[in-house]
Amino acid sequence: MSVIKDSEYLLRLEKLAVIQSLNVAILTSKSATMALEEWCVKHELSNQLNTISGNKIIASTVKYDFEIPNQQQLDRLAVSNISEVKFRHVCLNWGDATVSEARNWYVENLLTVEMHDMLKNTNIPFGKVVEELGFYRQTFSSRLLYGFQPNGLEKLSNTSGHNIDIPEEKFGKNIFEHRALLFNHQHQPISEVWEVYNSNLLDFK
Repeated sequence: MSVIKDSEYLLRLEKLAVIQSLNVAILTSKSATMALEEWCVKHELSNQLNTISGNKIIASTVKYDFEIPNQQQLDRLAVSNISEVKFRHVCLNWGDATVSEARNWYVENLLTVEMHDMLKNTNIPFGKVVEELGFYRQTFSSRLLYGFQPNGLEKLSNTSGHNIDIPEEKFGKNIFEHRALLFNHQHQPISEVWEVYNSNLLDFK
């Protein structure tokens, strides 16, 4: 076990509090893209590239093979056949920085032809493409990937001179992940998303 100082421990707690603030902002928002844009503007993560693009999140397609949905995903999407589901995998960028990665399985016949064309041929995030469906979001899984983890302990040397066992910090680029369903205004599931957010979102000025 290593020994860390009070000040370092407090810095870790402050960072964790910021991460949880972002986590809550996305969890309570109708649109993850909207929450990300508001966060990046509020915390001045903008740069020249983003000033030119009007401070928007841009979706950059990841060229991977179709990821086949499992039976649980098909059940959540209320479909019986894999052929009814389309897949999109993107990195969401703020300027030249990737802030999250999203995998999206969506029900083909619940989107319009125009929406399919936009998803295939533009860099517009999914939530903005399907906005006219009046969708809402239900998160069914949220997991912290960064912070104080129970799988290790460090020693905190406090002002009393005693050592206090604290969970070890897990270092890494990713900070948390969400899995959610999107429903249209008729309460039909149109999409399942798996989003992984990273520490570029903490790169404040």
